[in-house]
Amino acid sequence: MLTNKPCFYIRSTSSNPIRIIPVLILLVWGVGLFANMPSAVALPLAEARHLLSRTGFGLARSYEIMALAHMSRDQAVDNLLRSLISTPTTQPPAWVGDPMPHWNVRKNWSRAQKSAFNKTNRERWKLLQKWWAEEMLATSSPLTERLVLFWHNHFTSSFDRVKWVPYLYAQNALFRRHAAGSFRDLLNAIVMDPAMLFYLDGRRNRAQKPNENFARELLELFTMGEGHGYTERDIREVARALSGWSVDTTTAKAVFRARNHDWGEKEFLGQRGDFGVREVVNVILDHNRPARYLAEKFYDAFIGGMRHTPTVNAAAKAFQQSDYSISALLRTLLNSPIFWDLETRGNQIKSPVDMVMGLARFTNWQGKTKILVNRMNAMGQRLFRPPNVEGWPGGAAWISTSSLAARNSFVFAITRHWAAAARSGMSGMNSITAAAKAGEMSTLMKMAHQMPAETASIVLAIPPVRNILYEKLSPAAYLTALFRDPAFQMK
Repeated sequence: MLTNKPCFYIRSTSSNPIRIIPVLILLVWGVGLFANMPSAVALPLAEARHLLSRTGFGLARSYEIMALAHMSRDQAVDNLLRSLISTPTTQPPAWVGDPMPHWNVRKNWSRAQKSAFNKTNRERWKLLQKWWAEEMLATSSPLTERLVLFWHNHFTSSFDRVKWVPYLYAQNALFRRHAAGSFRDLLNAIVMDPAMLFYLDGRRNRAQKPNENFARELLELFTMGEGHGYTERDIREVARALSGWSVDTTTAKAVFRARNHDWGEKEFLGQRGDFGVREVVNVILDHNRPARYLAEKFYDAFIGGMRHTPTVNAAAKAFQQSDYSISALLRTLLNSPIFWDLETRGNQIKSPVDMVMGLARFTNWQGKTKILVNRMNAMGQRLFRPPNVEGWPGGAAWISTSSLAARNSFVFAITRHWAAAARSGMSGMNSITAAAKAGEMSTLMKMAHQMPAETASIVLAIPPVRNILYEKLSPAAYLTALFRDPAFQMK
């Protein structure tokens, strides 16, 4: 059911009026009035904040919010989709194009050489984590990285099994190129992606010795969903159709070895033929189930909560009728009434990437990127190393005794300068400027003094859990209380 709830506010203990323009605040934050109005109406800032939070890193800067304030919902969504980029902003490490040493060389290595190889590869994994964190900080399109992370968690590959880090970079670049493009093209590419061929043993799949790992996950996790519309025989037939592919370590590309391919006729999902890679993808996408499955996954990622069946149906229909345009799927979900409904706000737990990168971008982080990576690792999200083929489960799984301590520790570390300024009786401006280079926090400091309720609505997706009496606090202490409130864990 779609509902309206009143805009939240922080209670004052004084009878003195707050220095704000009541009409402006009504227009800007009157979400109870505007939540279900037609999309042609200009966005209240609370709605702009919600859109940016869900399509970015769980937090949006005030100037980013203001940039959407003159747009309608449809226009804001289109603006975000137009802003997507296909290449990274930051320069990747120089070694991402290095060829993997050939097996004929590696098989003769000494124990010391193998150890040195593994050590170098592990160091490169950490550097690649750092590079992606830097890209998340620098990007002009948070939605791009949000989608790259979505695909990384959907088509999982991990450093633990891939072993050659440049392949992980190439896969990351693949996700960026196809982030909101054609799912058909993305699926064709991922089937022959070197990292995937290593991760799920596709390179070991030969007619003489079939390996069903990739075929099983292709149907079960990547396109159909576990137990939906396929049989064990279908898995075996797909494995036969995908046999014969390996990786040329010299070119870092998939290579077809005809002698290892099963050339017999295959039959799966009700179709029969001498199928290869492209035919496998086409047969799968001829089925109705992939559109529904991906619509459900995107719904969970961008809306959350109990699935609204009509919205999922509409998204699946748009996806299939557009020949699997990812942008058509995403546009349908982001323009749906359920996305904008007040019940949707704050119904998701922030991922470690949201917690760390959102706050780092918000405060104009100037420290070492390695610190951010270590914080995400401690919270349970190690980039390029998801726990298993199913990826990070997300949701409530992000919260445990240890991860919650790590999450709170990061927020406290970021805000400790503000609290110190408040205790010293200072305005907090100098300390915050030093900590955040006078970026977003400088703006919020001024806003917190005159518009505390609106400041809370920028920082938090839902009302604060604690009773924060802003007039008893300095602006620095007030901001500290907002960021440290349990509601900050939600988006």
